[in-house]
Amino acid sequence: MGAGALAPMAMSMVYPQLKGMLEASIRKVTVQVLWKDGSTERDLTVIQYLTNPQQGGLLAVDETGAGGAAGAMAGSAGKGGLPHQ
Repeated sequence: MGAGALAPMAMSMVYPQLKGMLEASIRKVTVQVLWKDGSTERDLTVIQYLTNPQQGGLLAVDETGAGGAAGAMAGSAGKGGLPHQ
């Protein structure tokens, strides 16, 4: 088995567990603005993906609220977090 076949095999083993964690920690937000400019209808659509790794259990949080280097990066990105569904 070559090295090129190793990565797909590893992903097929890890992906089912990783998929649930990613779905729990990522939200897609779409904002669409529609308006009329005279008789012409205009629109603007903006899409952004918001992430909260803690929501999906991807980061272990210690008592300071940071989970190592990844936790420090996530903490510096903003404290807002994602709403629960």
